[in-house]
Amino acid sequence: MVNDEEARAPKRQRLAQAAPAVDAPPSFALRFTLEGHKKAISSLAFSPDGTLLASACASPMAVPELPTNAACTAAARPIHIHGLPTFNLSRTLNSHTSGVSQIAFSADSAFLASASDDRTVRIWDLEAGGGGVDHDAEVQVEESVRVLRGHLSAVFCVAWNPRGDLVASGGMDETVRVWDVQKGAAATSRR
Repeated sequence: MVNDEEARAPKRQRLAQAAPAVDAPPSFALRFTLEGHKKAISSLAFSPDGTLLASACASPMAVPELPTNAACTAAARPIHIHGLPTFNLSRTLNSHTSGVSQIAFSADSAFLASASDDRTVRIWDLEAGGGGVDHDAEVQVEESVRVLRGHLSAVFCVAWNPRGDLVASGGMDETVRVWDVQKGAAATSRR
């Protein structure tokens, strides 16, 4: 019979191998609490280059007196980009008209893909910048550079291929669609 200590040993070894070499074991202590979204957080992703943390909310805050893409508070925007190591909010991404289910960075950290209940996948160029500045929140506000349409209902998940030229998305319509990012068209669709 294996005792609890022996059962946990391999897991501790894996954690120790994954952690950077330091004199003390990791503390797993809370380091930051990021606030600002006004709806439930649906997805988080660190960029592969380790310079950004993106967060997305399940449903954007309704601002009925403003058109969909009009300036509104940063909290009403579904995707927030935080710069590391300070985790300060540096950008908000605002084109989706419904909540964002998942976000994913490209392997080179230059692009972010987002899957939404609005039946679209959007591609954001994180190197080019663009958009305006929300002076109330003092963050850059951006629109997507590519909108991928074709799902018949909400899109739940999104992933990049390692080369960064294809994005796969899956949705409530029971399809997986593979998109050619440069062309903005579905390369294939499978049920």
